Amino acid sequence: MLLLTSICLAGGLLLGRYISRGARPSKADRDGALGETSGGDELGDPARPSKAAKPVKPAPERDLFVGFPCRLGDVVMRSGGGEAWLAGACVFSEDAPVSALFIAPEAGADVAVYARAAASAPLWWMQALGSDELPHFTDPPTSLEHGETRFERRRRLPLAIERRGSGAPDLGESAVVAEYASSGADQLLLIIHEGNLRAWRGTSLDAGMYEVIPSGASTLEE
Repeated sequence: MLLLTSICLAGGLLLGRYISRGARPSKADRDGALGETSGGDELGDPARPSKAAKPVKPAPERDLFVGFPCRLGDVVMRSGGGEAWLAGACVFSEDAPVSALFIAPEAGADVAVYARAAASAPLWWMQALGSDELPHFTDPPTSLEHGETRFERRRRLPLAIERRGSGAPDLGESAVVAEYASSGADQLLLIIHEGNLRAWRGTSLDAGMYEVIPSGASTLEE
């Protein structure tokens, strides 16, 4: 009888310990509950509130027309008649912008204005030449003739190209740009990209022969 009583008493103690262990939450459960209720970060640290990522502001677009006598949106008025609203441009750059070919679609007759990155430099008032008006060149020659005028090459530069505004011709991302001058005021511009030749011919306009009317060009830039 005493033995049976001892066995029952021992069994009761073991059963009580088993029930007590089953009701006690594990360390993982306690840590998880702490992380859910504390409002802390993903590490469950109540002293370190999570921080929302700050939005990154896009860098302002580089102004390609600093130092030019004109820019997109300007109106160039030529002495003696003629005006050109500069709606698009191809900007030619080395380490920095060197020159730009502005397109004026509303002026008619494929009018373009060529400008260098110097406020004192003359403007070239130009018109596009047809593909059959010049021989095909894979590299700009040192001299050439168009009509009865002989032109000598003044500059030849491989340059990167960026298009801005609307109506600018697609001349690729880089090209060889060659400037030619005659013995008079006539000028010639050749642009060769991957064997394709584009040409413009025009007249040089010194300061006093044209007027630039600013008209909020920044709204036209893409």
